[in-house]
Amino acid sequence: MLACAGLVAYELFTFRKDLVADVSSVAEIIGYNSARRFRSTTPAPPSKLAGVEREAAHRSACIYDRDGRVFATYLPRHAAADFAPPPTGAIERFQTDHLDLFRPIAVAGNRSHDLLARRPRDHAGALLRYALILGAVLVVAIFVAYLIGSRLQRVISVPIADLLTVTRRVALDQDYTIRAVKRSDDELAA
Repeated sequence: MLACAGLVAYELFTFRKDLVADVSSVAEIIGYNSARRFRSTTPAPPSKLAGVEREAAHRSACIYDRDGRVFATYLPRHAAADFAPPPTGAIERFQTDHLDLFRPIAVAGNRSHDLLARRPRDHAGALLRYALILGAVLVVAIFVAYLIGSRLQRVISVPIADLLTVTRRVALDQDYTIRAVKRSDDELAA
């Protein structure tokens, strides 16, 4: 059980790390593709961030201008526009149901815009599969331990129990002629 708990904790840790790496790579692609298009100060049409759609349909993204106003967005179908003003600098925020990743976009070495890339934390399915696999391994391990334990009980416990019965009878009856039954030719043989 401790090993299973350790594996689940490790899986949660690596899931968060991999999620940040995944969203960071998408943010880099969006930032690179968008940096050369920032000559206009008018809001970009939704097609401006259409490259996000190729990356994954479950992500959303928003680019802010220097004043923190929304410049361009990408929202997958059936998603609500819920983009908060950007913080300063590159940070990751784990929310209850998604990851928000903020990155500055530099044009010619100067920060021109900020990017928010959002991805749902859809790890419930992966954790369920992982839990099912660990449960199956645990059941098999318990069954194998039962088989080994029952075999060892016949080899170790039964001769010791017989010897204990004989010593009690000798102690109570003071009959020193009673002998234990010899079951094998090893160290536990009585």
